Amino acid sequence: MRRIDLIRRVSARTGIPQRDVSLVVDALFEEMKNALTNKEEIKIRGFGSFRVLKRKPRKARIIKTGQEIIIPQRFTVKFKPSKNLSIKGG
Repeated sequence: MRRIDLIRRVSARTGIPQRDVSLVVDALFEEMKNALTNKEEIKIRGFGSFRVLKRKPRKARIIKTGQEIIIPQRFTVKFKPSKNLSIKGG
């Protein structure tokens, strides 16, 4: 699902114009981005939680040359779904 698909579905479900839904979706994503940038955890009851993890620096090897390089530390976002968010399928 793309951003526009989400906006269209929410608009159809709520009767709110797509322009207004778009403003809310953009604001929501911006606030989530700001919180994660500040390393805050985001918990959405019934959906899941997002948190920032620090990945340690590590060694890697360039396959073609065999040269060893160091990949610097970085931060990544981890999503953990809530128990209520069950995805069924096979």
